[in-house]
Amino acid sequence: MRRSLLASIVLLLLAAGCGADARPAAVPPPAGSAPPAAGAHPSWIDRSDENARVLLAVETEFSPERASTLGVEVADERTVDLGEGFRGRLVATLRDASIKLLARRATEAEPLVAQDLAILLHDADLQIREIELTDKTLVPHWDVARTVFNGVHALLDDQVAPARRAHALARLRRYAGLEQGSTPLADLAKADVVAHLARPGLLAPARIDVEKSLSTTTTLRDGIEKLFVKYQIAGYEEPLRALSRQLAAYDDFLRTDVLPRARGDFALPPEVYALRLERFGVDLPQDRLVAQAHEEFGALQAEMQRVAAQVAKARHLPSADYHDVIRELKREQLVGEAILPHYRQRLADIEAIIRRERLVTLPARPARIRLGTDAENAQQPAPHMTPPRLLGNTGEQGEFVLPLSVAAP
Repeated sequence: MRRSLLASIVLLLLAAGCGADARPAAVPPPAGSAPPAAGAHPSWIDRSDENARVLLAVETEFSPERASTLGVEVADERTVDLGEGFRGRLVATLRDASIKLLARRATEAEPLVAQDLAILLHDADLQIREIELTDKTLVPHWDVARTVFNGVHALLDDQVAPARRAHALARLRRYAGLEQGSTPLADLAKADVVAHLARPGLLAPARIDVEKSLSTTTTLRDGIEKLFVKYQIAGYEEPLRALSRQLAAYDDFLRTDVLPRARGDFALPPEVYALRLERFGVDLPQDRLVAQAHEEFGALQAEMQRVAAQVAKARHLPSADYHDVIRELKREQLVGEAILPHYRQRLADIEAIIRRERLVTLPARPARIRLGTDAENAQQPAPHMTPPRLLGNTGEQGEFVLPLSVAAP
């Protein structure tokens, strides 16, 4: 629900350095820190930074875990707001932010700042429409174990400063409801789902999503503990025990109350699907998009068939059909510790081509690439890239994470 706000903030902050007009790079400091020194940037960049902080403050208040990944350190001990009426509070806060940004746009003479304001306003509008639409059409599915693991992992990481890592304990205690004024996250999630289940006409969660959550809870819970052990954060045992009991009770609720009502398919209502496409910048009508997708898929199939014929000939395979060729290739799996050296070598080969052909300038340092932990693999079973913090970056780098594949028995 909160992805587009984060994405737009990141896009807006990066635009200061990546635009075709060679705008000077400027990244707003984390909330609560001192403003940049006078004269550090042209004044219009400072104004644009200040505008971005309006929505960054919303992210910090309602999705502090994501704000932490951006580098907003004042969010490090906070946890996502799922308390009763949180959607109404979020919508009201977004509308207040929009009013503030509209007022600034009305008096803004600099075209580049006005452009940035338009991006922020459009994102706030998308957020409001999505929150209200999904609340009217869908029963939410909260993966509590995944939320907690991501929130803890945002702070317990090799590239996070030790002073920030220490805040992971307070965040864990809040997840477990042990901090003053906090309620267990599992209880808040359950209450929200129960309230929506009681409303007629809402679309239940997809069975595949519920089953995925149930199958990964134990791995994610163990991953949380391993992070606290690895970074030697004392005092995690009591809140983790409480959280483990809460996760077990929440899983029981999913099995008994949600899973029997879950739907077999995962298609979204057309209006929700259209809004999510808009959130990612797709403004084509759905019928045109479907037709274009079918056309592109047909072209891709034809290209796959041509390549498959070459592979089948080179390997002396009995069938040149691309389905059969893919099936044969999947028999040759990389397993365990063989994965990382293979990827590193392929990356070195690609970088050699890039340098030889002078395609782009590469950093002198090697790329960060590693195998994922069991919990990371449960959270994201595909190879992916974890971006570094954007705000206050002192040299942190993006990192490629590879899932550790285990051979089937």
